[in-house]
Amino acid sequence: DLNIKTVRSLTWKFGWQGIEAHLNQLGEWLAKAATDDSPFAGKRVVVRIDGGRLRLKVPKRGRRKKNGRHPFHTDWYEPRVICIYLIDEKGKKAEVESCWYDASFSDADESFELLYTHLKGLFYEHIKRPVVGMSLSG
Repeated sequence: DLNIKTVRSLTWKFGWQGIEAHLNQLGEWLAKAATDDSPFAGKRVVVRIDGGRLRLKVPKRGRRKKNGRHPFHTDWYEPRVICIYLIDEKGKKAEVESCWYDASFSDADESFELLYTHLKGLFYEHIKRPVVGMSLSG
């Protein structure tokens, strides 16, 4: 039995560890990009970025309602997902280990900066033919 405060505390700690690991990985890629040859030399790479809409429940401060619950806002947010993977000469997706995913709630400029960082870390200048796809909805 865990109370809600313990679950919330563990969730926050785990989330921050994930963010730190993510930033460390990006830093390692950038450091490696300056020294090593590309593992993608002569390969086709597909780059996709897509967005969506999501409502997040954000609690309001103040008094409880008659039903005993705190009121909340449900603001709209736009998550952006980046997908990078290798394809063969026939256009089929290569092995599963060659897929990289990332997502954020940042704005478009920050999302493309994140995409640029991934591509730089994956040695973009050595890729044979990048294939860029964007899904636009709505």
